[in-house]
Parts: sequence; C-alpha cells; structure tokens
Amino acid sequence: MTADTWEAFIARLLGIGVNAIQGVIRIALIVAIAYIVTQLLRAGLKRLEAFLISATARREDTALATTKRIRTLSSVIWTLACGLLWFIVALMALSQIGVNIGPILAGAGVVAVGVGTYLWFHRRHEAARSDDDDEVTWAPSVDRGRAGLVLMGRF
Repeated sequence: MTADTWEAFIARLLGIGVNAIQGVIRIALIVAIAYIVTQLLRAGLKRLEAFLISATARREDTALATTKRIRTLSSVIWTLACGLLWFIVALMALSQIGVNIGPILAGAGVVAVGVGTYLWFHRRHEAARSDDDDEVTWAPSVDRGRAGLVLMGRF
C-alpha cells in the first residue's frame, strides 16, 4: 500500500468517527430535550390537576369523587403524552443512526387503524348486549319463513 492509500483510509476512518460522534451528540441532545419536556409536562399537569381540584371542590358536594376523576384523567393524559413523546424520541434517534423510519410510521398507522376498528366494534357489541339500554333491544323477526331475533335500535 502506498502512502496516498493510507492517507485516504485514515481520512475516511476519521470521517466515519466524526459522523458517529455527531450522531451520538444529536441523540443525547434529543433525549435531554425530551427529558426537559417531560418534566415541564409533568409540572404543568400537576398544576392543572391542582387547579381543577380546587375549582370543583368549591362547587360540588362530592369533592372526593370529583378529585378521583380528575386524578384519573390526569394520569391518562400523562401516560398518553409521555408515550407519544418517547415514541417520537425513539423515531428521531433511529433516524439519526440512518434507519428508514417510513415503514415504522406506516406500521404504526396500520396498528392504530386496527385498534380503533376493534374498539369501535367492541363498543357496538357492548351496546347491543346491554340490558339497561332502552334504545337497543332484541326483537322477533320472520325472514323468508324463518323465525329469529334481530337487533333493533340505534348505533
């Protein structure tokens, strides 16, 4: 090997190292910003929760039940927001190391459509099974000489 070949090899190796270090720094910066956003989000949700609890405690007689509802809602919002934030952080980190995130986003979209469809059908099924609901009932039916039950009501 000649001196020019070694110099080209070392220059290329240094370029790869610099790119790797830049990627690590970018990922560390993304994670640090996400951590700060998480802390700000948590502080904001705690303040909102305290405000809502104090505002409803003055107006309602059942302050304990309202407090439990507000805390449950705050917990659900926190879980969803944190999950979404860290999912985005993971996608950004994968993008920084050169992974194509297009198929991942497409897969997430398909999963979301599937879960939404399942929940929609599940809700309709539960409404149909509900004995307390006056709008949805089973009614006798005769179709082409066959007797049976049909679901009557609004969905």
